[in-house]
Amino acid sequence: LYNDYNTIEYANENNGVIKLVKAIKAAGAPIAAVGCQAHDVGMVSVSTVKSYTEKIIAETGLPVYITEMDVGKADDGQQLSTIKGVIEALWNNEKVHGWTYWGYVQGATWRSNTHLLTSSGSKRQALTWLMSFLKRGS
Repeated sequence: LYNDYNTIEYANENNGVIKLVKAIKAAGAPIAAVGCQAHDVGMVSVSTVKSYTEKIIAETGLPVYITEMDVGKADDGQQLSTIKGVIEALWNNEKVHGWTYWGYVQGATWRSNTHLLTSSGSKRQALTWLMSFLKRGS
């Protein structure tokens, strides 16, 4: 798995990862998937994230894992909207093989407002939606 950041958010990085993965494959090196650290999905449109993810898949022929997704929004509604938009846009793509939400407990994350669970144990709207979407109960 080749894993890098900003590859589904920004054009230069998207083009760069595709070029690099193609070179890795051409050299005969083993590579089974592309990992995308998605820390900036809240700074670009959902359509951008979807199109860059699909471009990686189409041009490399490899599946994608979203390896480090987080959304730093203080407003619960904005965080929910972004997370819901990204997950719904990619969920049914059979070539997106998994997600890891990066740091979800308040006070234990690397960026402000990325938490899904407050330090007192309360769920933010995005976590409540995500658990329902995944049919994980309350």
